[in-house]
Amino acid sequence: MRFSVLGPLRVTDHDREVPLGGPRHRALLCALLVHPRQVVPADRLIDILWGPSPPRSAAEMLHVRVSEVRRFLRTDEPAPLLARRSAGYVLQAAPGNVDAEVFEELAAAGRRALAAGEAAEAIDLLERALGLWRGEALPEVAGRDFAAARIATLSELRARAAEDAVDADLLAGRHHDVCARLPAVIAAQPLRERPRRQLMLALYRSGRQSEALAEYDRIGALLSAELGLDPGPELRDLRVRILRHDPTLSAEPAPRRRRDNLPSPLTSFVGRAADRATLSHHLSSARLVSIVGAGGAGKSRLATEVARDLRGDFPGGVWLVELSPLLDPRLIVPTTAQVLGIPEHPERDRLDQIVAALRNERL
Repeated sequence: MRFSVLGPLRVTDHDREVPLGGPRHRALLCALLVHPRQVVPADRLIDILWGPSPPRSAAEMLHVRVSEVRRFLRTDEPAPLLARRSAGYVLQAAPGNVDAEVFEELAAAGRRALAAGEAAEAIDLLERALGLWRGEALPEVAGRDFAAARIATLSELRARAAEDAVDADLLAGRHHDVCARLPAVIAAQPLRERPRRQLMLALYRSGRQSEALAEYDRIGALLSAELGLDPGPELRDLRVRILRHDPTLSAEPAPRRRRDNLPSPLTSFVGRAADRATLSHHLSSARLVSIVGAGGAGKSRLATEVARDLRGDFPGGVWLVELSPLLDPRLIVPTTAQVLGIPEHPERDRLDQIVAALRNERL
């Protein structure tokens, strides 16, 4: 069962759209999907459905609405997605089954890939993230206080992801494409400075220096008229660098040291968001994290995806060392050193002797 809130509310069951009833049924589901897996108090749901003057039988009517939504979702047993708790109700949808949470996961991974200089991967991840949007978030409850913060957060993340995608295009040398599509973005949000910087850079890389400088003048005049402000330091710095023909503005990316040896995925990887988040959390504080499970359960793919997610968090990169083919444990150290590019150490033979002696209790 998948829930889509990045546009008009949709629920699908194995690609079959689930009918959701009337406006109150949809509002109830939206209220539970603002923060999935969190209990929403019954009195708040009553206020959402009937406003400040609910009928006397509102508690019973809420129970009826919940039962009807359960029937729509066909989740009465064995463990309903929509569950009753002492204080209210909770929708127990997995993170990978709510498009807003999948979007946040993909956008964050795209941002990390961009920070690591991986243009192609960043473009792929960010396009997939932005492709989940079908309109404004949670339109059924737009303007309602209980949803305002979540809608604002998702809208800002969408704007940031779109800007990250432009940066990824610039990193990949697609400055002509950026010049073509950014003016419409700027017209929709004329006071955002990051798209202006991106357009200035794209124009400069396209050999249109005078237009790039004119773009700076336009945003400067607009900020002064609307907010009484000057352009920010990043815009000012870019203008100076354009005037000086700073060679670092070249469209050619600087050579980068390889940061990983992870295999390229042959298929997309959607879902298991909770497992990925748990692994990422443990890796932030532990030196070793083990994944256990039956053969064929997807442990290697999960580990590789988490490693790919975290590439931007480790200055030395993220590296895969295949140990399963090794039959002799003494090969673990040299194999690892070879993958990491660590040269042979003159004391390695002595180290092997010490390890052997310890095994034979000679020391």
